[in-house]
Amino acid sequence: MTLIYLSIAWIIGIYLGSKYTFPLWIFASGIIPLLLIPFLSKQKKTLLLSSLCILIFLGGGRHYHSNIPKINEQCLQFYNDKGNVEIEGMIITEPELRDRSSVFTLSARTISVDATTRQISGSAIVYVSRYSEYHYGDIVKLIGKLEIPPQFDPATV
Repeated sequence: MTLIYLSIAWIIGIYLGSKYTFPLWIFASGIIPLLLIPFLSKQKKTLLLSSLCILIFLGGGRHYHSNIPKINEQCLQFYNDKGNVEIEGMIITEPELRDRSSVFTLSARTISVDATTRQISGSAIVYVSRYSEYHYGDIVKLIGKLEIPPQFDPATV
């Protein structure tokens, strides 16, 4: 039963952590039940479990925030919807032929924006002419606009 309480505290902590940010000082509230043990020694097990649930709940909220990717100038997606860019990178999937185009994934190494070149990391799905000669492992330099990919409704796919 203890594991169920701790699991529920973790899940609720992650959910509420997605809505609110818990300040670090609030972790001290997990110690409050421990301070009551000398006065309520008959409920020692309950107080320990309460303290642990509070700490796990707050830890779940912090865990959510620590796993959000940091998007900065070294990330390819930072440049989405910001106009024309020049990207150099390696093709990391075999190009897939479609009706009117060919599609592959590019692992970006550098990007040039407004005559400034930076080292970056990230992948892009690239659409090119169907009759282009690209192969897995090719190093290419592409010029174009980066766009945020559309999100498809799984029910309609």
